[in-house]
Parts: sequence; structure tokens; C-alpha cells
Amino acid sequence: MSKSTQVRRSAVLGVLCACALLLAAGPEAAADVIRLRTGEIVKGTPLPARSNEETLVVEDAVSGNLRRLAWTALEPKDARRYREAWGFEAPELRPVAAVRLRIVLEGGMTTEVVGVVVHRSETHLDVQSFGRVLPVERARIHAREAVKVDPRDVWTPGQLVERFAAALPAKLKDASGKPSTLGHLRCARFAETVGAYTQARFHYEHVQRDDASPHAAFARERLAAVKVHAERMRWLREVREARQAVQLGSYRRARARLEEVRAAIPEPNGPLAVQLERAERVFAEHRGTYFRRRIGSALPRAVERLVDAKVKERALELTEAAAWARRELEQAAFLAATRALQDRDDVPLAEVRRFWNDRERGSWRTVSYGAGSFIVEPPKTRPPKGAKPAPRAAARETWWADVDRQTRATWLFAFFVENSGLFAVETVRGATCPTCEGTGVETRRLADGRLSTIVCRRCHGARHDRALRFR
Repeated sequence: MSKSTQVRRSAVLGVLCACALLLAAGPEAAADVIRLRTGEIVKGTPLPARSNEETLVVEDAVSGNLRRLAWTALEPKDARRYREAWGFEAPELRPVAAVRLRIVLEGGMTTEVVGVVVHRSETHLDVQSFGRVLPVERARIHAREAVKVDPRDVWTPGQLVERFAAALPAKLKDASGKPSTLGHLRCARFAETVGAYTQARFHYEHVQRDDASPHAAFARERLAAVKVHAERMRWLREVREARQAVQLGSYRRARARLEEVRAAIPEPNGPLAVQLERAERVFAEHRGTYFRRRIGSALPRAVERLVDAKVKERALELTEAAAWARRELEQAAFLAATRALQDRDDVPLAEVRRFWNDRERGSWRTVSYGAGSFIVEPPKTRPPKGAKPAPRAAARETWWADVDRQTRATWLFAFFVENSGLFAVETVRGATCPTCEGTGVETRRLADGRLSTIVCRRCHGARHDRALRFR
């Protein structure tokens, strides 16, 4: 083989290698794989500037020709991926990682704060919740739970759009770092999704001003729709403020806002319908939990106050007091508890009774009949021979007349707890009678030196005080 022939072959091989390298680094190497519903695979470079809401334009990696594909011809996942990235389709709003903190308030009541922790210090956690940063004392945190929540529970719609625009990829920004026409389109669609209609109008107006863009007509259509939605924007704010009121325990204010929205828009749709339904559900759950927990202590306190007031009456006999406790005290206690709960919301009496029946059962409390146990429980000790105890009815009234007001109040409260049927009650053995030391009788020495045995003047033979555990 001649030397010139070898040179020519080497040159040809060099050209072929160069072509191979060019092809390897060309469009086909960087091309996307687009799947069609028919099973066909298209390799090429999607061109967002030439595509529109109906058609995807692809530069074929093999032929270099432009191919126009209807979005409906693509596999749904591929179509959504491009349409969402370019703003042709509203992006999906995904949950964000957050925390749910149960906070112990003054007086022992608790509330919940749900949001994203944005700053930590030795004494506080700063939690972003409903568009505000709430400082939470670490010492008041009773429980903590990781949760996934709607971003709108953390940031306002306007804040979400600002975060979304700041996170746009570089290819959707111009040289100055501001959104390009496609970037504005994507921000506008996201703003619609979260209900930030003022921002949606701003971004759509940027798109429609670009006459060279194939999306200008679409932007004008969406602007007309956004103007309608913008009229309902204030109702979304009302719903969000209602959610905030629920978080703070201001149930009356939350109810008023939710009822105002329902009256203004009886058949809401879109984001407003979703947010309103969620707000009403959260309102009902939080309000019910709060009142079921609170009534467990409010009703017994009301009973105690009413009993204290009753035993102050002069010439009140035991028979009269017991009859009042059986017939009138329950209704009076529920009315008093209802008034006590009115500070947070208008709670009707029937609802208060339902809250009591479904209440959260707290820890057990104990109350005793004390020295008056013999009135409700027959004495276990028979009178000694020759002793003539006073008739039982007379002994009851005598005991009631002789004891102080606090002893009467405690006895009457115990009587109501045991007989009203409102409480879970367990009877337990109380303290041993300190006078007879549990024997039921007293031994006394008479003046002539003889011993005399009588029924214990304190417990009247009951030996032990009758006590109740209740909740």
C-alpha cells in the first residue's frame, strides 16, 4: 500500500471519528424521551417557546425536523411534567413537613400550634403558622409531633407565590434574574392554585404584554377568570382568619366569620370551597375537644358554688337540702356551667349536656360524707343493751343542725355526686372514725365508777366514713 493511500485512509478515519464525537455530543445525547399513548417513543428537544396550551413542539433528535404533538397524544405523566413546568397547567400543591406542638397555656388549658420551625433558641421556637411567626416557649411545649400539612396552613398565598418565584429555575428567568415570559406564566398558574389572585393578575399581565409569545391569548383568557376569582379573595382571607381564631381559642369570632362566608357565597367552588370545608371541620373538632375537656371541671365547680350558697340559708333542714339536691341542683348546675362557657362561644344548654356526656374523663376525685355517713349508710354497730338511741330521723336533723357550714356543704356535694347519675362513682372505705377508733361505740366511766357503753356520738355506729371516688 502506497504512502499516499495510507494518508488518505487516516484522514477519512479522522473525519469519521470527529463526526461520531459530534453526534455523541449533539441533540440526540441531550434529547428528552417522550412517550406517546400509542407506545411510540420520541427522542428530541421540547421547545417551550414554540409550544402552547394545545400542542407540544419537539425538535426531533434524529431528523432535526420540528414535530407538533397534541398534549392528549402523550402519556399523562409526561404531558403533566412539561405542562406544569412551563405553566400550561396549574402545579400540584404538595404537603410540607411541619410540626404540631401542644402548648400548655395559663391556667392549665392547652392549645395546638401547627407550622414550620424557622428559628430555634435556648428558650423559644419560632414557628411560621398562617403567615405569621409565633414565638413558642420551649417550657410550655407539652407534646410534639411531625406532620404533613397544606402549605397554606403555614404561609399566606402571597408568601407562597414569592417563595415559588424565588425558586424558579434559571431557564425560566431572564438575564436580570426576573421571571421570563414562561416564568411569569408558571408563577401565574401557581398563584391561581393557592388563591393569590392579585399576584396571578400581575404575572398574567406580564405574559399578555409579550405579543411575540404564543401564550398571550391564553393569558388574556385567564385574566378574565382571575378577576372573577379576585372578588372572592376577601372571603378566603375571612376563612384563613377564622382558622387563626380557632387556633387561639376564639370560637365565637371564628364562627361569625365562617357564617358570614356561607351567607355571602352559599355554593362556593375552587380553593374557597376546599378551604371553607376544612376550616369548618377544624372549627368543629377543636371547639368540641375544648368544651368536652373544659366541662369536666366546669360542672363540678358550678355544683360546689351552688351548694355553698344553699347551705348559707338559715333554718335549712337536711330533708329540705336533700330534696333540693335531687330535684333542682342538676338543672341549676348545668345553667351555671353554660354561663361559664359563654366566654369562648355561644353554647346552648342542650349542647353543654352533650359535651358533658362525651367529656374527657380526667383523674379521679374523692369526696366523703364524713361524720354524716350514718345518714346514707345504715350503721354496722348495734346499740349496747339498755341503750336507747334517738330515732334516726331525729339524729339526722340534730347532726345537721350542729355541724358547721363547710361540713354541710361537703355532705351535700357528696350526696349529689352519688345520686345524680352524672358521674362515674366508686364507693370506697373512708377514714376510720377518730372518736370510736372504728368500734362504733364509746365507753365512759360514770360518777359512781361504773363503765357505760354508748353508740359513738360522732359516727352513730357507722365506724368508718363513707367516701366516693368520682370523675
